[in-house]
Amino acid sequence: MKNIFKILILSFVVTFTNCVSDDGSRFQNDPTSGWVEFNNESSEVISVLTTELAVEIDINVPIYEDGLTVSYSIEPVSGNIASAQLVAPGSVFVNPQNANRITFIDLGFDLSGITEQIVFDVVLTNVTNGVTLGIEDASILRHRVTLPCPYNPSTTGTYSASVVSEDVGVDNTNNAAYQYTATLTPVMGEENTWTIDSAWGPNFVGNLTGNPGFNGLFPYSGTMTLDLLTNEITIVGDDPDLPGGEGTYDLCTDTFSYTLEQDLFNGDFTVDVTLIGQ
Repeated sequence: MKNIFKILILSFVVTFTNCVSDDGSRFQNDPTSGWVEFNNESSEVISVLTTELAVEIDINVPIYEDGLTVSYSIEPVSGNIASAQLVAPGSVFVNPQNANRITFIDLGFDLSGITEQIVFDVVLTNVTNGVTLGIEDASILRHRVTLPCPYNPSTTGTYSASVVSEDVGVDNTNNAAYQYTATLTPVMGEENTWTIDSAWGPNFVGNLTGNPGFNGLFPYSGTMTLDLLTNEITIVGDDPDLPGGEGTYDLCTDTFSYTLEQDLFNGDFTVDVTLIGQ
């Protein structure tokens, strides 16, 4: 009787184990079945220098001897997508010799004619040969792509500037005296590089010390460089005591935002500056 009871228990355990498995192994009895989805990146912002994009798809199918065809659609979200001249065939074939278990949706576009930021979604719609789209609610079947605004820095080189330094009590309630006009002059032979006549304003030192005798002195001149791949900027000061800083550029508003370091005064503090094209 005891042996019969043990056999019954063992039979129940084996049956329960075979019926319950995680999503990653539910297709193990049929190696030609499985699912596809985008990888763990659900959105991305494209550089203004980019002309093509490869969106990665994970192929969670052990065997697909006849290959797979993955279909997708393009769903506009905002902006005039036609102006980007988007090239999107609508499907991609996964070669059965592909051992990496990944494939890519290749998109092409031309940003020279855009006038605004454009956002669209790439949506997986179908897979052949009985393969499913995802396996659960958390599967990533939609990939958002943001094409940048056109790159149009001020043609006059004139920027309205506002300075804030919380470290020394200059904030948005009392910084009228620290507002000024900055001039950016392109450096010949250097792309996206300008000299800046004053990175924190010609009268910053005079205003901060309360001594007008310093007005026009220590203006923080230097050179500003923009990396259009990342929209990050670097400023190198002309004065060793005013070494420079780093920040970002917003193409949609022609706005430079950066933080400056300084060794001119005793005590460490930083200065945040915003330049808006005029």
